[in-house]
Amino acid sequence: MNEDSLPSWYDKLKVDASRTPGFTEEHMSAIERMAHGDKMSLKHSHSRSYRSLRGFRAAFTGVAAAVFAGALFLSYMGDDLIGQRGSAITSTPSASATSAPTAPPKPIRIERLTGLLGEQLPFKTEEVVGIRLEDDHHRMQPFEVSSDRLYVILQNLNALDMAAASIIPGPEHSWVPNAYTMTFETAGGSYEMGYDPSSNTYGFSNTLVLADDQVWMLMQSYINPNGEWAGFDRLSEQARNEQKIVEKDQITETTYERSRFNIDGLDYLGWEKKFLPLSSGTLFFDGVLGAKGLIQSLTLPGRENAYPDVIKLSGTIFFTNGGEAYTTSDGIKVGLTQAEVIAKLGPPNARTKTQWSYRIGDNLRFHLLFESGVVRFISLTMPV
Repeated sequence: MNEDSLPSWYDKLKVDASRTPGFTEEHMSAIERMAHGDKMSLKHSHSRSYRSLRGFRAAFTGVAAAVFAGALFLSYMGDDLIGQRGSAITSTPSASATSAPTAPPKPIRIERLTGLLGEQLPFKTEEVVGIRLEDDHHRMQPFEVSSDRLYVILQNLNALDMAAASIIPGPEHSWVPNAYTMTFETAGGSYEMGYDPSSNTYGFSNTLVLADDQVWMLMQSYINPNGEWAGFDRLSEQARNEQKIVEKDQITETTYERSRFNIDGLDYLGWEKKFLPLSSGTLFFDGVLGAKGLIQSLTLPGRENAYPDVIKLSGTIFFTNGGEAYTTSDGIKVGLTQAEVIAKLGPPNARTKTQWSYRIGDNLRFHLLFESGVVRFISLTMPV
């Protein structure tokens, strides 16, 4: 090896130990005397010290070279060795024990198209603790019906007249048949059937059965949560819950002229006639009247692509637009504050935070639904 190419630290290995500060022959002799209990003669100690010093230099040079070689080896291979060692001792977490698979829901089967649907269900409606709606095409997350709204579906199933509510599937029902699955959870297991919002029908293997309009409105919270139908359903339910705790001072006996509650000069029956020429809508079965009906909507010309201005349900017509065409003679319309309503019309006969109701004749039939202190909807209910 060419010494000119050696690194500078290599010369330090060749330095005579006897000339290195702190390491002299006397030091070496003293070390040997200590090692042999100082029994050696001074004469022999000098020659032994010299021989030991030569041996020490050779050993020291060899050890230094070995240390240097080892350092180089570790600098190149250390990370790999550590990684290999680490990977060798790293244990893979054992898979956690999986719980026993849940039994799949049992399909609800209908044996006859007579009597009430509730009589053929494989469970009692009071046993149901949860209802879930799932999109069969997995375009949306499953929808859990809140516990305080279960009654909407269960009440409908219990009283559904199979002979009157059943329909024969036709082309208008086949484009998204049973597009959603409705699952009922009970302590004894789960059960499922289809639900098609386009036709508002419960789907069984051998027939389709019309749901009522309240079920369809509830389902809008999942299918079309930003629509006017979902908004009206949500506020109506909120008002219903508030009515359970209405205080005496929230009810007044003020009597108003009937005509003050006409919207654009029409009462409930007058607006109902506006829907008669319409043939389109979503079918439902009205269990109270024992007849089929249509959920329908009206929109001003030029607003056909917008949300509807007026919507008709079973026994209820509600208004979503604050335009002049949907205003009372006192100027009551969508968009007013509570203070403006009091100034224009007067206090309601019944009031909660969400709904103010006014009496027409003997019944509360003119209603204002508020959201954030502003009229969101006006509704008229059918005379009884």
